[in-house]
This record gives sequence, structure tokens and C-alpha cells, in this order.
Amino acid sequence: MVGLLIGTSETLAQAVFFNDNDLQKELNLTLLEKIKLIDLLSEDEQQALLKMIDQAISNKRMKDNLQQIITQ
Repeated sequence: MVGLLIGTSETLAQAVFFNDNDLQKELNLTLLEKIKLIDLLSEDEQQALLKMIDQAISNKRMKDNLQQIITQ
């Protein structure tokens, strides 16, 4: 299952950095399809993915707060 996560990450990186339209279309899954893919992961892999998502959200909030402080 780690291979699935790594493969998905590599595909995402290719689509983002190289603007490959075919890869971008492949990544445009519905929310339900994404949840089904996450459910295929083991419990440890799911927890790792959720921690990465939480970290990204926290980083975004911190960036927004710092930007707000700077503009005041």
C-alpha cells in the first residue's frame, strides 16, 4: 500500500510541476473516489496521510496568521 501512496505522490508531483494535462485529468477524482482510495490503505498509512493533511492545514493557518500580522 505504501507503493500506492508513493505512486500517487509521484503522479501528483509530475502533474503539478510539469503541467501534464493527462496526469491532471487522472488526479481529478471525485471526493468519493478519493475516500475509497484512502480506505484501501492500512491503518498506519491512513494515519500518516491524515497527519500530513493536518500538518498542511496547520502550516496554511500559520502562514495566513503571519501574513495578517505583517499587514497590520
